[in-house]
Amino acid sequence: MIKIGHARSSETKSKNGVAGDQTKEEVSITDFYKADWLYVFRATNPMTAEDIAHFVERCCLNDKIGYSQNNRYTLFYQIQKGNEPDHITEYCDCDCSSLVMCALYYCHLPSYMYMHTGIEKDCIENTGAFQTIEYKTFSDPEYLKRGDILLKSGHTAVVLTNGTKCNEVKKIVTKSEVDCQYKEAKYNTAFYCVESCNMRDYPSLDGLIMCVLPKGHKVRCYGFYNIDSRNVHWLYVETELNGITYYGFVSKKVLI
Repeated sequence: MIKIGHARSSETKSKNGVAGDQTKEEVSITDFYKADWLYVFRATNPMTAEDIAHFVERCCLNDKIGYSQNNRYTLFYQIQKGNEPDHITEYCDCDCSSLVMCALYYCHLPSYMYMHTGIEKDCIENTGAFQTIEYKTFSDPEYLKRGDILLKSGHTAVVLTNGTKCNEVKKIVTKSEVDCQYKEAKYNTAFYCVESCNMRDYPSLDGLIMCVLPKGHKVRCYGFYNIDSRNVHWLYVETELNGITYYGFVSKKVLI
């Protein structure tokens, strides 16, 4: 069974309570459960994923860390002082999103202190350190990896164990080639990213970001592309990143 770590509720099963974990369930490790998960954020650096998981794990095992929305920043203040989560001796609190925010801060990633689940997707994507994967593309939660961040409306959690299929290639497909306006032989080749760039599900800057490709990353185009209203060529490409195969659009401006 896949395990997740998250800040759940206070000892009164409400938004606020006494500082610290009074029940050993406020900030805790539980079995993964089926829910309306929207996104999985997967660190592009495996060490970052491990650091996030290890941080949350230690928070869950320290009864000095409890749940409260009113006092959601007090864990952050402890981490800001340089305290390791398992060495915190003062009672403090977090909520689900501030726990994830603290994990980002601990990993020296850009973190927004006032992050909440309504803006968490933007905050995590702005770090440039994660792939954004729509959860619905996973037919099976066994594709989840340790260190993945889960997000749904009103709640977020961190995956602490690897699923049995976490190292299998999972294909994530967007628009098909037949939706492309053009095809040219000159684009039927491999390209490399000249800088870190986004793969999108639609040939426009309005398209949703499927993943962030690092500088030098290889993609394969089979000649299909679209042209947007700004005359930008968007190539329909295939690429593999961290064991996941993506099909989507990348601007020709960032490919050589």
